[in-house]
Amino acid sequence: MGKLKIWRYAQVSETIYSRHWTLAIHILSTHTGKNLSQLHNALRDCGYEVSERTVRRDLEALIRAGFPIYHETSNGKTLWKLAKTPATGAVPPPIEPIELVSLAMARFTFQQPESKVFFHSLTTLLQKLLASHNDEFKKYINKLQKAVYVQSTASHKGASVEGIYDKLLYAAHKRLKIRAAYQKPTGNCCKDRVLAPVGLWMANNGALYLAAYCYEKNAVRVFRVSRFRKIDVLQENFETGLAFDISTYASEVIGAFHTAPEDITLEIRDVLLAYLEENPIHNSQRIRRTDEGQILLSLRVGINETLIHKLMGFGPLVRVVQPEKLARLLCERHREALNYQQELLPRASAPATAMKTGHKR
Repeated sequence: MGKLKIWRYAQVSETIYSRHWTLAIHILSTHTGKNLSQLHNALRDCGYEVSERTVRRDLEALIRAGFPIYHETSNGKTLWKLAKTPATGAVPPPIEPIELVSLAMARFTFQQPESKVFFHSLTTLLQKLLASHNDEFKKYINKLQKAVYVQSTASHKGASVEGIYDKLLYAAHKRLKIRAAYQKPTGNCCKDRVLAPVGLWMANNGALYLAAYCYEKNAVRVFRVSRFRKIDVLQENFETGLAFDISTYASEVIGAFHTAPEDITLEIRDVLLAYLEENPIHNSQRIRRTDEGQILLSLRVGINETLIHKLMGFGPLVRVVQPEKLARLLCERHREALNYQQELLPRASAPATAMKTGHKR
Protein backbone atom coordinates (compact mmCIF):
# COMPACT_ATOMS: atom_id res chain seq x y z
CA MET A 1 0.00 0.00 0.00
CA GLY A 2 1.47 3.37 -1.04
CA LYS A 3 2.03 6.27 1.34
CA LEU A 4 -0.92 8.21 -0.11
CA LYS A 5 -3.27 5.25 0.36
CA ILE A 6 -2.04 4.73 3.94
CA TRP A 7 -2.60 8.42 4.72
CA ARG A 8 -6.11 8.32 3.25
CA TYR A 9 -6.90 5.13 5.16
CA ALA A 10 -5.73 6.70 8.43
CA GLN A 11 -7.73 9.84 7.69
CA VAL A 12 -10.92 7.84 7.00
CA SER A 13 -10.40 5.70 10.12
CA GLU A 14 -9.96 8.81 12.27
CA THR A 15 -13.22 10.25 10.90
CA ILE A 16 -15.10 7.02 11.63
CA TYR A 17 -13.78 6.81 15.20
CA SER A 18 -14.64 10.46 15.77
CA ARG A 19 -18.16 9.85 14.45
CA HIS A 20 -18.57 6.77 16.65
CA TRP A 21 -17.50 8.75 19.71
CA THR A 22 -19.92 11.58 18.88
CA LEU A 23 -22.71 9.04 18.50
CA ALA A 24 -21.92 7.45 21.87
CA ILE A 25 -21.89 10.87 23.58
CA HIS A 26 -25.38 11.68 22.26
CA ILE A 27 -26.73 8.39 23.61
CA LEU A 28 -25.04 9.01 26.96
CA SER A 29 -26.70 12.44 27.18
CA THR A 30 -30.20 11.01 27.68
CA HIS A 31 -31.84 8.47 29.98
CA THR A 32 -34.92 7.98 27.79
CA GLY A 33 -33.03 7.00 24.65
CA LYS A 34 -33.02 8.39 21.10
CA ASN A 35 -34.42 7.02 17.88
CA LEU A 36 -32.44 6.58 14.68
CA SER A 37 -33.74 9.80 13.15
CA GLN A 38 -32.69 11.86 16.19
CA LEU A 39 -29.21 10.36 16.17
CA HIS A 40 -28.93 10.95 12.43
CA ASN A 41 -29.87 14.64 12.85
CA ALA A 42 -27.43 14.98 15.76
CA LEU A 43 -24.57 13.72 13.60
CA ARG A 44 -25.54 16.04 10.76
CA ASP A 45 -25.56 18.98 13.19
CA CYS A 46 -21.97 18.02 14.07
CA GLY A 47 -20.95 18.06 10.41
CA TYR A 48 -21.19 14.34 9.55
CA GLU A 49 -23.06 13.88 6.25
CA VAL A 50 -24.09 10.22 6.54
CA SER A 51 -27.25 8.22 5.91
CA GLU A 52 -29.46 6.60 8.55
CA ARG A 53 -28.20 3.22 7.31
CA THR A 54 -24.64 4.32 8.15
CA VAL A 55 -25.80 5.44 11.59
CA ARG A 56 -27.30 1.99 12.20
CA ARG A 57 -24.03 0.33 11.14
CA ASP A 58 -22.14 2.65 13.49
CA LEU A 59 -24.40 1.64 16.38
CA GLU A 60 -23.84 -2.04 15.64
CA ALA A 61 -20.07 -1.41 15.52
CA LEU A 62 -20.20 0.26 18.95
CA ILE A 63 -22.06 -2.73 20.40
CA ARG A 64 -19.48 -5.14 18.94
CA ALA A 65 -16.73 -3.00 20.49
CA GLY A 66 -18.25 -3.54 23.93
CA PHE A 67 -20.15 -0.29 24.49
CA PRO A 68 -23.20 -0.97 26.72
CA ILE A 69 -25.73 0.19 24.11
CA TYR A 70 -28.96 -1.61 23.29
CA HIS A 71 -32.27 -0.86 21.54
CA GLU A 72 -35.87 -1.56 22.45
CA THR A 73 -39.16 -1.04 20.64
CA SER A 74 -42.09 0.67 22.32
CA ASN A 75 -45.30 1.90 20.64
CA GLY A 76 -43.80 1.20 17.25
CA LYS A 77 -40.68 3.29 17.94
CA THR A 78 -37.17 1.88 18.30
CA LEU A 79 -35.04 3.73 20.84
CA TRP A 80 -31.31 3.32 21.39
CA LYS A 81 -30.29 3.49 25.05
CA LEU A 82 -27.41 3.04 27.43
CA ALA A 83 -27.59 -0.20 29.42
CA LYS A 84 -27.92 0.14 33.20
CA THR A 85 -25.03 -2.30 33.71
CA PRO A 86 -21.87 -2.40 31.58
CA ALA A 87 -21.80 -5.01 28.85
CA THR A 88 -19.68 -8.09 29.47
CA GLY A 89 -16.18 -7.60 28.18
CA ALA A 90 -16.62 -3.85 27.72
CA VAL A 91 -13.52 -2.11 26.41
CA PRO A 92 -11.80 0.06 29.09
CA PRO A 93 -11.91 3.78 28.37
CA PRO A 94 -8.82 5.02 26.49
CA ILE A 95 -6.96 6.74 29.34
CA GLU A 96 -3.37 7.92 29.10
CA PRO A 97 -0.97 7.24 32.02
CA ILE A 98 -0.40 10.98 32.52
CA GLU A 99 -4.19 11.44 32.93
CA LEU A 100 -4.31 8.89 35.74
CA VAL A 101 -1.26 10.41 37.44
CA SER A 102 -2.89 13.85 37.15
CA LEU A 103 -5.98 12.46 38.86
CA ALA A 104 -3.85 10.90 41.59
CA MET A 105 -2.10 14.23 42.20
CA ALA A 106 -5.34 16.21 42.08
CA ARG A 107 -6.60 14.30 45.12
CA PHE A 108 -4.09 16.10 47.32
CA THR A 109 -5.75 19.43 46.55
CA PHE A 110 -8.51 18.31 48.91
CA GLN A 111 -6.65 17.83 52.19
CA GLN A 112 -8.58 20.22 54.39
CA PRO A 113 -10.99 18.45 56.78
CA GLU A 114 -14.08 19.86 55.07
CA SER A 115 -12.99 18.64 51.62
CA LYS A 116 -11.87 15.11 52.54
CA VAL A 117 -15.03 13.79 50.92
CA PHE A 118 -13.62 14.89 47.54
CA PHE A 119 -10.27 13.23 48.30
CA HIS A 120 -11.98 9.91 49.03
CA SER A 121 -14.23 10.23 45.96
CA LEU A 122 -11.26 10.83 43.65
CA THR A 123 -9.38 7.93 45.25
CA THR A 124 -12.35 5.65 44.57
CA LEU A 125 -12.58 6.90 40.98
CA LEU A 126 -8.87 6.26 40.47
CA GLN A 127 -9.24 2.70 41.77
CA LYS A 128 -12.17 2.06 39.42
CA LEU A 129 -10.21 3.29 36.42
CA LEU A 130 -7.16 1.23 37.33
CA ALA A 131 -9.32 -1.88 37.82
CA SER A 132 -10.06 -1.96 34.09
CA HIS A 133 -6.36 -2.26 33.18
CA ASN A 134 -3.84 -5.07 33.53
CA ASP A 135 -1.32 -5.51 36.37
CA GLU A 136 1.59 -4.26 34.28
CA PHE A 137 -0.22 -0.97 33.61
CA LYS A 138 -1.06 -0.61 37.33
CA LYS A 139 2.59 -1.10 38.30
CA TYR A 140 3.61 1.54 35.77
CA ILE A 141 1.11 4.04 37.21
CA ASN A 142 2.30 3.34 40.77
CA LYS A 143 5.90 4.03 39.72
CA LEU A 144 4.86 7.32 38.14
CA GLN A 145 3.00 8.35 41.29
CA LYS A 146 6.06 7.64 43.44
CA ALA A 147 8.15 9.80 41.11
CA VAL A 148 5.98 12.83 41.92
CA TYR A 149 5.94 14.25 45.45
CA VAL A 150 2.93 16.30 46.52
CA GLN A 151 3.55 18.31 49.67
CA SER A 152 0.78 18.12 52.23
CA THR A 153 -0.91 21.38 53.11
CA ALA A 154 -1.35 22.41 56.72
CA SER A 155 -4.79 21.59 58.02
CA HIS A 156 -6.68 22.55 61.14
CA LYS A 157 -8.74 20.43 63.45
CA GLY A 158 -12.28 20.30 62.24
CA ALA A 159 -15.42 18.30 62.69
CA SER A 160 -16.08 15.27 60.53
CA VAL A 161 -18.23 16.93 57.89
CA GLU A 162 -18.97 14.16 55.42
CA GLY A 163 -22.59 13.94 56.56
CA ILE A 164 -22.84 17.73 56.73
CA TYR A 165 -21.57 17.99 53.16
CA ASP A 166 -24.29 15.61 51.95
CA LYS A 167 -26.95 17.70 53.68
CA LEU A 168 -25.60 20.95 52.22
CA LEU A 169 -25.49 19.51 48.71
CA TYR A 170 -29.01 18.12 49.04
CA ALA A 171 -30.40 21.40 50.41
CA ALA A 172 -28.73 23.50 47.70
CA HIS A 173 -30.00 21.17 44.97
CA LYS A 174 -33.57 21.04 46.31
CA ARG A 175 -33.58 24.75 47.23
CA LEU A 176 -34.41 23.99 50.86
CA LYS A 177 -33.58 26.18 53.85
CA ILE A 178 -31.32 24.85 56.60
CA ARG A 179 -30.97 25.55 60.31
CA ALA A 180 -27.30 25.52 61.28
CA ALA A 181 -25.18 25.78 64.42
CA TYR A 182 -21.93 27.49 63.44
CA GLN A 183 -18.69 27.97 65.37
CA LYS A 184 -17.13 31.41 65.06
CA PRO A 185 -13.36 31.82 64.48
CA THR A 186 -13.08 32.80 68.16
CA GLY A 187 -14.29 29.33 69.14
CA ASN A 188 -17.69 30.42 70.38
CA CYS A 189 -20.69 28.67 68.89
CA CYS A 190 -23.35 31.09 67.72
CA LYS A 191 -27.05 30.43 67.99
CA ASP A 192 -28.82 28.53 65.26
CA ARG A 193 -29.20 30.45 62.03
CA VAL A 194 -31.65 29.86 59.21
CA LEU A 195 -29.79 29.91 55.90
CA ALA A 196 -30.57 29.51 52.21
CA PRO A 197 -27.58 27.63 50.73
CA VAL A 198 -26.62 29.21 47.40
CA GLY A 199 -23.62 27.02 46.64
CA LEU A 200 -20.28 25.61 47.74
CA TRP A 201 -17.02 27.38 46.99
CA MET A 202 -13.45 26.14 47.33
CA ALA A 203 -11.20 29.13 48.01
CA ASN A 204 -7.58 29.41 46.88
CA ASN A 205 -6.44 28.38 50.37
CA GLY A 206 -7.97 24.93 49.83
CA ALA A 207 -10.79 25.48 52.32
CA LEU A 208 -14.41 24.77 51.44
CA TYR A 209 -17.00 27.48 52.07
CA LEU A 210 -20.77 27.72 51.85
CA ALA A 211 -22.27 30.84 50.32
CA ALA A 212 -25.71 31.26 51.86
CA TYR A 213 -28.35 33.90 52.42
CA CYS A 214 -28.60 34.58 56.16
CA TYR A 215 -32.12 35.57 57.19
CA GLU A 216 -30.85 37.09 60.45
CA LYS A 217 -28.44 39.44 58.62
CA ASN A 218 -30.67 39.84 55.54
CA ALA A 219 -27.62 39.36 53.32
CA VAL A 220 -25.48 36.68 51.70
CA ARG A 221 -22.70 35.46 53.97
CA VAL A 222 -19.85 32.97 53.55
CA PHE A 223 -19.37 30.16 56.10
CA ARG A 224 -16.43 27.79 56.37
CA VAL A 225 -17.90 24.29 56.14
CA SER A 226 -15.63 22.79 58.82
CA ARG A 227 -17.09 25.20 61.40
CA PHE A 228 -20.62 23.87 61.10
CA ARG A 229 -21.47 21.86 64.18
CA LYS A 230 -24.99 20.83 63.26
CA ILE A 231 -27.24 21.16 60.23
CA ASP A 232 -30.94 20.38 59.89
CA VAL A 233 -32.59 20.52 56.47
CA LEU A 234 -35.95 22.27 56.72
CA GLN A 235 -38.87 21.31 54.51
CA GLU A 236 -39.24 24.89 53.37
CA ASN A 237 -38.14 26.15 49.97
CA PHE A 238 -36.36 29.45 49.42
CA GLU A 239 -36.50 31.80 46.45
CA THR A 240 -34.25 30.87 43.55
CA GLY A 241 -33.68 34.44 42.39
CA LEU A 242 -31.01 35.43 44.92
CA ALA A 243 -28.79 38.06 43.32
CA PHE A 244 -25.47 36.42 44.11
CA ASP A 245 -22.77 35.08 41.80
CA ILE A 246 -20.05 33.02 43.50
CA SER A 247 -17.57 33.44 40.64
CA THR A 248 -17.84 37.25 40.79
CA TYR A 249 -17.61 37.21 44.58
CA ALA A 250 -14.50 35.01 44.53
CA SER A 251 -12.76 37.07 41.83
CA GLU A 252 -12.94 40.24 43.95
CA VAL A 253 -11.13 38.98 47.04
CA ILE A 254 -7.99 37.25 48.27
CA GLY A 255 -9.08 34.52 50.64
CA ALA A 256 -12.75 34.21 51.54
CA PHE A 257 -13.87 37.37 53.31
CA HIS A 258 -15.42 39.85 50.93
CA THR A 259 -15.08 43.62 50.87
CA ALA A 260 -15.77 45.99 48.00
CA PRO A 261 -12.92 45.88 45.45
CA GLU A 262 -10.63 48.91 45.27
CA ASP A 263 -7.77 50.07 43.07
CA ILE A 264 -4.50 49.38 44.89
CA THR A 265 -0.99 50.40 43.81
CA LEU A 266 2.14 48.95 45.41
CA GLU A 267 5.80 49.78 44.89
CA ILE A 268 7.99 46.69 45.00
CA ARG A 269 11.75 46.14 45.15
CA ASP A 270 13.67 44.60 42.26
CA VAL A 271 14.46 41.50 44.30
CA LEU A 272 10.73 40.69 44.52
CA LEU A 273 9.89 41.19 40.84
CA ALA A 274 10.58 37.67 39.55
CA TYR A 275 8.79 36.08 42.51
CA LEU A 276 5.60 38.11 42.02
CA GLU A 277 5.62 37.49 38.28
CA GLU A 278 5.59 33.76 39.00
CA ASN A 279 3.30 34.01 42.04
CA PRO A 280 0.76 36.81 41.48
CA ILE A 281 -0.95 38.26 44.53
CA HIS A 282 -4.27 38.26 42.66
CA ASN A 283 -5.61 37.60 39.16
CA SER A 284 -6.00 41.34 38.60
CA GLN A 285 -2.28 41.96 39.19
CA ARG A 286 -0.44 44.14 36.65
CA ILE A 287 3.24 45.18 36.89
CA ARG A 288 4.93 48.07 35.11
CA ARG A 289 8.20 49.97 35.41
CA THR A 290 8.08 53.78 35.36
CA ASP A 291 10.51 56.07 33.57
CA GLU A 292 12.04 56.83 36.98
CA GLY A 293 12.78 53.13 37.52
CA GLN A 294 10.01 52.40 40.01
CA ILE A 295 8.31 49.01 39.80
CA LEU A 296 4.60 49.50 40.38
CA LEU A 297 2.15 46.66 40.95
CA SER A 298 -1.57 47.38 40.57
CA LEU A 299 -4.49 45.33 41.91
CA ARG A 300 -8.26 45.53 41.84
CA VAL A 301 -9.27 43.69 44.98
CA GLY A 302 -11.03 44.09 48.33
CA ILE A 303 -8.97 45.06 51.39
CA ASN A 304 -9.30 42.29 53.98
CA GLU A 305 -7.16 40.52 56.57
CA THR A 306 -5.79 38.02 54.04
CA LEU A 307 -4.41 40.83 51.86
CA ILE A 308 -2.93 42.63 54.88
CA HIS A 309 -1.19 39.47 56.12
CA LYS A 310 0.23 38.80 52.66
CA LEU A 311 1.63 42.34 52.33
CA MET A 312 3.10 42.24 55.84
CA GLY A 313 4.92 39.06 54.89
CA PHE A 314 6.91 40.95 52.26
CA GLY A 315 8.33 43.25 54.95
CA PRO A 316 10.47 46.12 53.59
CA LEU A 317 10.20 44.87 50.01
CA VAL A 318 6.74 46.35 49.45
CA ARG A 319 5.10 49.66 50.25
CA VAL A 320 1.63 51.00 49.48
CA VAL A 321 1.33 53.93 47.09
CA GLN A 322 -2.47 54.04 47.24
CA PRO A 323 -4.99 54.01 48.84
CA GLU A 324 -3.80 55.93 51.87
CA LYS A 325 -6.03 54.00 54.27
CA LEU A 326 -4.29 50.74 53.34
CA ALA A 327 -0.86 52.37 53.81
CA ARG A 328 -1.85 53.63 57.27
CA LEU A 329 -3.37 50.29 58.21
CA LEU A 330 -0.20 48.46 57.19
CA CYS A 331 1.98 50.87 59.21
CA GLU A 332 -0.24 50.36 62.24
CA ARG A 333 -0.03 46.57 61.97
CA HIS A 334 3.76 46.64 61.57
CA ARG A 335 4.07 48.84 64.69
CA GLU A 336 1.83 46.50 66.67
CA ALA A 337 3.87 43.49 65.54
CA LEU A 338 7.14 45.24 66.44
CA ASN A 339 5.90 46.25 69.91
CA TYR A 340 4.54 42.77 70.57
CA GLN A 341 7.86 41.15 69.64
CA GLN A 342 9.95 43.63 71.63
CA GLU A 343 8.06 42.73 74.81
CA LEU A 344 9.97 39.43 74.84
CA LEU A 345 13.41 40.98 74.29
CA PRO A 346 15.70 41.96 77.20
CA ARG A 347 15.65 45.74 77.64
CA ALA A 348 19.45 46.07 77.56
CA SER A 349 20.01 43.78 74.57
CA ALA A 350 21.83 45.12 71.54
CA PRO A 351 19.78 45.73 68.41
CA ALA A 352 19.65 42.73 66.11
CA THR A 353 21.52 42.81 62.83
CA ALA A 354 19.15 43.65 59.99
CA MET A 355 18.27 40.73 57.75
CA LYS A 356 19.67 41.03 54.26
CA THR A 357 16.86 41.77 51.85
CA GLY A 358 18.83 42.16 48.65
CA HIS A 359 18.28 45.90 48.22
CA LYS A 360 20.19 49.06 49.00
CA ARG A 361 19.00 51.36 51.76
